[in-house]
Amino acid sequence: MGGFPIAGRERRLPRLVVEKIVRRPIAKILAVLGFVALAAAAMGIVYLTAPTAATPDLARSKATEKRLFVATIAPEGGEPTVGPLASWTLELRYPDGRPVENARVAVDGGMPEHDHGLPTRPTVSAAEGDGRYRIDGLKFSMPGRWVLRFDIAADDGTDRVTFNILL
Repeated sequence: MGGFPIAGRERRLPRLVVEKIVRRPIAKILAVLGFVALAAAAMGIVYLTAPTAATPDLARSKATEKRLFVATIAPEGGEPTVGPLASWTLELRYPDGRPVENARVAVDGGMPEHDHGLPTRPTVSAAEGDGRYRIDGLKFSMPGRWVLRFDIAADDGTDRVTFNILL
């Protein structure tokens, strides 16, 4: 048992040879497999517990930061696209629904993830009536998340609102 015949007699392999040839490689293979399994488990835990990026608020109507006004934006001529200059309408109302007339509005924005501003300098026209203001010269130069910030000054105070636009 455990040996092999040599010239008519059975001979056993020395224990050291069995150790080197059979047991040590198996132990190494098991150690590597154990390490791989441990690394995979650690990566799985990191993946499953990693914070997910918050979905941006894509609402086109919202209260301003101090809740002085309710702002609504709408692109003219369909949904915004990459490339062409576009005009938008900003509608401002008080929380009770009355239109905000004669407000002074400034617009700014950009791509926060790319750390750059708008590629153009949009302008805000005079009030069109019923709390509506036309924004001309908006351009989105690439796909991704853009923000539009409106600083609003009216008789009741100043406030700001920020909208996320996803192209």
